[in-house]
Amino acid sequence: MKKLLMSFLVASLVTGASSAYAAENTTLKDEAKTVETINSQYKDSAGNLVNEKTYLNEDGEVTGGEVEIGKSPTSDGGFGIMAAPHFSANSKTSRQVEAGWIQLRVFGTGSSKAYTSSSKTSYKAIDSIGVNTILYYNNTVEDTASSTKSNSSTAAATAKQEAINCCFGYKTQSNHSFKEAGYSSWYPTTTHYLN
Repeated sequence: MKKLLMSFLVASLVTGASSAYAAENTTLKDEAKTVETINSQYKDSAGNLVNEKTYLNEDGEVTGGEVEIGKSPTSDGGFGIMAAPHFSANSKTSRQVEAGWIQLRVFGTGSSKAYTSSSKTSYKAIDSIGVNTILYYNNTVEDTASSTKSNSSTAAATAKQEAINCCFGYKTQSNHSFKEAGYSSWYPTTTHYLN
């Protein structure tokens, strides 16, 4: 009888703990789920037109966002140049569920992309493309990541939240590089804030 009672208690505790974890995990997933996107545009201090997206959950809370700038480079004066490629630089900050974390984990991703034109319908491999991403928490570096590729159309690097923090105050800053023979190189910086 004691064994049966003990087995019942252990089973109840395990079931209760797993149910609590499942309920908490579902709550975090709901909190991170984007149901609305707000689009806006503005000019940054360098005069670039910035396209910004802000992602909201069903409670109207910000779950993340991103900024993007683009440029079609000018010819460096060479002959036989075809239509100019179009470069796109992006920084994105998001809150996501990750196993083992008691809160939503923050990720900062920088991406550099090269297209055949500003319509951005087809990618174009260029000589060198890269990005260095830094995730800050209250102006302190939390993590860094980088990627540089040759003869490629995309490069992306994701930095991750390293410590449990009580509040928001995150910034994703990405330094991009675009190099293609016959065109001026471009080295923009994109920054996205998650407060």
